[in-house]
Amino acid sequence: MCGGLRIKKEVMASVFSRIIAGEIPSYKIAEDDRFYAFLDINPLAEGHTLVVPKCEVDYIFDLDDRTLGDMMLFAKKVAAAIRRETGCRKVASIVLGLEVPHAHIHLIPMNEERDVDFSREKLQLTPERFASIAERLREAVDISSRVHCLRVPPGIGRCRPEPFCFPRCVIAESLQAFPLFALGSGADDPLFSSMCFYGIVAVFSLCI
Repeated sequence: MCGGLRIKKEVMASVFSRIIAGEIPSYKIAEDDRFYAFLDINPLAEGHTLVVPKCEVDYIFDLDDRTLGDMMLFAKKVAAAIRRETGCRKVASIVLGLEVPHAHIHLIPMNEERDVDFSREKLQLTPERFASIAERLREAVDISSRVHCLRVPPGIGRCRPEPFCFPRCVIAESLQAFPLFALGSGADDPLFSSMCFYGIVAVFSLCI
């Protein structure tokens, strides 16, 4: 199953699924339990990377909302590493291609719009060069966390979810936010404070 879609691997055996399974070698950049990123072997630029879901779905917008959203967050981290390592102005995110029936996102370093013209001649890189680029990007990317932190606006005694951040943010924010959970006449009540504390722990547990 991939979200609400039932995947029949015996019917759809894309080249990307074989790459994920290790049946075909690739220059891997990043991987977690649901997504895989690897260098395009016909790149428009050094660092041109493909991001694919491990569940095999042809059309990207057939992915359920959560999988699609998490795929973009995964791609965002890979793109950040590409930008740092290549020094490009931006990393283009493009959904394109009909040859492989497996949803994928192209992440392409670009300094001007013609850098993402797929009619251009592709780069011819040696295996050694591919391996070197992949190693640099692997070391630069961090896909270790999907935790959301809670930020409390000044003067407001309640929390609200914010975009993606790392676990250390959760720890820091919890220390800052805790007093705000205890606002009100019961702030000095030990039982009330305990309820606030365990409420925060419960919320963080759901976010992890």
